Amino acid sequence: MAYESPCSLIPVMLARVATIGELSDRNSFAKNYLNPALESGLVERIILGKPRSRNQKYRRTWK
Repeated sequence: MAYESPCSLIPVMLARVATIGELSDRNSFAKNYLNPALESGLVERIILGKPRSRNQKYRRTWK
């Protein structure tokens, strides 16, 4: 069984994830990291019907 960090189970906003990764440009972060993770199913959106919501958060999935 893989180790599950408690932090990976908490939904977070895009700005917070970019800050953790020390990236200053949110658009670049979304293009290079977030979108590929969403497409591969490693990350999922919390608000499914509104991908551009200001309250949108993301959480890790377990494939």
